[in-house]
Amino acid sequence: MKPIGQLLLEEGYITDEDLKKALEEQKTTRAPLGQILVESGLISPQTLGRFLSSQSGVSYKKLSEINLSPEVIGLLPENIIKSKKVLPLRIIDDVLEVAVLPPVNPLNLDIVREMTAHKVRPYLVTDMEFQQFLNKYFDLKRSGGGAFKGISIEEKKEVEALTEDTPTVRFVNTLLRDAINQNASDIHLDPTPEFVRVRYRLDGMLNDMMEIPLAVADSVIARVKILAGMDIAEKRRSQDGRFSLEVGGRVFDFRVSSMETRHGEKIGVRLLKKAQIMIELSRLGMLEEQQKIYEKTIKRPHGLILVTGPTGSGKTTTLYASLHKINSPTKSIFTIEDPVEYELPGIMQTQINPKAGITFEKGIRSVLRLDPDIIMVGEIRDLETARTVVEGALTGHLVLSTLHTNDAPSAVIRLIELGVEPYLVASTMACVVAQRLLRTICSSCKEDYEATPEEKQILYPISQSESITLKKGVGCSLCNYTGYQGRTGIFEILPLSPRLREMITGTESSELLRKTAEMDGMINLLEACFTKVRKGITTLEEVLRVVPPKE
Repeated sequence: MKPIGQLLLEEGYITDEDLKKALEEQKTTRAPLGQILVESGLISPQTLGRFLSSQSGVSYKKLSEINLSPEVIGLLPENIIKSKKVLPLRIIDDVLEVAVLPPVNPLNLDIVREMTAHKVRPYLVTDMEFQQFLNKYFDLKRSGGGAFKGISIEEKKEVEALTEDTPTVRFVNTLLRDAINQNASDIHLDPTPEFVRVRYRLDGMLNDMMEIPLAVADSVIARVKILAGMDIAEKRRSQDGRFSLEVGGRVFDFRVSSMETRHGEKIGVRLLKKAQIMIELSRLGMLEEQQKIYEKTIKRPHGLILVTGPTGSGKTTTLYASLHKINSPTKSIFTIEDPVEYELPGIMQTQINPKAGITFEKGIRSVLRLDPDIIMVGEIRDLETARTVVEGALTGHLVLSTLHTNDAPSAVIRLIELGVEPYLVASTMACVVAQRLLRTICSSCKEDYEATPEEKQILYPISQSESITLKKGVGCSLCNYTGYQGRTGIFEILPLSPRLREMITGTESSELLRKTAEMDGMINLLEACFTKVRKGITTLEEVLRVVPPKE
């Protein structure tokens, strides 16, 4: 039997380069090859399903076309569904149709027959589709809704005595696992006068999930703080902590922060997954020509590379992917971060601690005495850090860092405004990257439609075509009827040409730098967005939400 990657290559769905990159990523993330290809946008889940079907001889079933019944799903216990990877779909003529993952295990089908007293007809589904339906039918509201029944008054008061068997602990475990299953990046516990609101950030958007009664909210918050090693008695002072949890054989890191508000303690939990942090550069979303420029730049022996964008735009992921790309046993790589979001094998990482005298500026100076080749600095926040970063780049090191600006040219001006001499910026700056994250169209309900006159004018201003086809998600159960699922990065890559260096020395405006860079071939953020709309990756509506055109 030929491997799935070889079959897709022979049929022309992917190229040799696509397969090579996917196999390299599989070595890092250990995810199924088909899942990597789907998440990369190279094939659809349906294409993967058809090829898996041809391998196994079991028909593929697109779950988004089936209205699942909770009564039918209830024929099997949740633990059997999850452990045996068998999901009941529907009953037709006394035959129970079930979704299974490849390779099909006949013993699991026998178990289903015995437990349901029905004949069983298996249908093949992809890992992604199976997990999406588990998320939908075993989510927080179904499995955690009754978690607080039976909590005693003593248990509410004595949160320190919580054990693994209490309803509060079970609820928090359910909450964390549900957030993981739904691919949330953050959990928010927001206090109000009547309850604590639970919200997830999904694909960059906050979604209300449930409400926690005030009578038990303190015990839930205390449990989260206990996990993170925080002081549960201290509620007025902001705190930070972290912990790890293994779910489905994968280890997740949780970063927890607390802050006092008018109505109680606010808790924020950031979810960090190794497979997402250790993403390949090719998966970030750079256009092909942008990626070539960036990969050439990060292979330089020295210089300053800045990644800019607002909070939550994926800057840290880009930096980690860059370090992963250039890491090798022959190089000495150090990071100074706040905080260290994930451990990078083979790289020396330091977390700043102002109380102990470890700041970004002092951390860089210490690292420079340890003979580094590459230094990654989490963020440039002040003049001292900026000057030290520039000094590191000037003395023969490759330095990567982040800065909060809206676009790439503005980062150059921002450094000068902080107080760095223009000639130093001009001589050390190698490249500036600006980025955002856009939601991508759900692959399960993506369909074609004819562009409106307004869309044609924006995307194809010089085209005379009467009919232009774009794509959108119509909404399905897999994407919660939003039409979007997952996110992709959009980038503005600004390498410093000799002409731009001269302009920086003359302290020209960011707008003039931008116009010159675009004349030199730079693809700006908005044009990168439009390219992805034309390719059917996202929608113009999403673009205008994230990167509105300048007035």
